[in-house]
Amino acid sequence: MKVSVTEGRKEDIPDADAYALVDILRSTSTIPIILKNGAREIIPIFRLSTARAMKKKNPEYIAIGERYGFKIPQFDYGNSPNDVQDANFDGKTILFTSTNCTRVLEKLRDKPNVFISSFVNFSATLQKISKFENIGIVMSGRPDGSADEDQIFALFLEETLKGKDVDADAFIKMTKRSNGARRLKMIGYGRDIAPATAIDSVKFPVVYEDGKIFRMK
Repeated sequence: MKVSVTEGRKEDIPDADAYALVDILRSTSTIPIILKNGAREIIPIFRLSTARAMKKKNPEYIAIGERYGFKIPQFDYGNSPNDVQDANFDGKTILFTSTNCTRVLEKLRDKPNVFISSFVNFSATLQKISKFENIGIVMSGRPDGSADEDQIFALFLEETLKGKDVDADAFIKMTKRSNGARRLKMIGYGRDIAPATAIDSVKFPVVYEDGKIFRMK
């Protein structure tokens, strides 16, 4: 098995048979929870103006997103695992935009077998993605550089894929102590760290295909 790790914002994404998109704090943790709570599909949108226009045209859609960590005014929810974990999205279409994840998804739009990957749906994703021979792990990063929490998870996933004996608790502890976790606390979102590191709280893989995100059975 070949596994590559790429900084999605800064680097070209190499060809692979399947991809795991990583944005641990917080998008790829929030997205599986939204689907767990009943959403029919998620439409990721990078440009905020596009998201606002779609919400205006489709007021029944739920708008979820952030810019530079903070909830977007007039949106229904921010990109917060804690804030969405008890919400009822049964049958809803979700518009989702974020600073990093949705930008990188644009680069993955024409790639095959794109999985939304995090601690919360780790085992379900691993079961599917480990069947491929060439796997690309794509980290979302941040505008000002790398995200160490994404690097921690990418290493956890890579070593597991390669059959190494991995201590999940050790990687979760590192994530909770990461610079990314400290950033979240500084901007008042420390409550998101626990649900974002709740391993296997979501029992299904999540895929991005034809411009939409949905749960895979």
